[in-house]
Amino acid sequence: MDDLRLSDEQWQVIAPLLPPQPRTGRRREHDRQVLNSLVYRLKTGVRYKDIPRTESYAAKSTVYHWLNKWSEAEVLDGIWRLLLAELEAKGGIDLSQGSLDGSFVPAKRGATQ
Repeated sequence: MDDLRLSDEQWQVIAPLLPPQPRTGRRREHDRQVLNSLVYRLKTGVRYKDIPRTESYAAKSTVYHWLNKWSEAEVLDGIWRLLLAELEAKGGIDLSQGSLDGSFVPAKRGATQ
């Protein structure tokens, strides 16, 4: 499988968008390890417990914890928007031609409608 870790160039773009380390409470492992782990999980579909624990990837509990925190704080949305804007500025994507649909309806077990 291709190397799924963030390149130095990618990291330089993303790093300034992350919040600073908390002054009190639980400190993050290196942010790059956490993001490498998220990319690895998304690309491979593995469970959190199957993310390799190496110098490039963070512990599963850390990944899950910061994914939730960053999602709530819309940090990941900000990264996504910046990367899309940069890609569009370089002519790599035409956002006027796409759409995003995240709608779904959960089916309840035993429901008739």
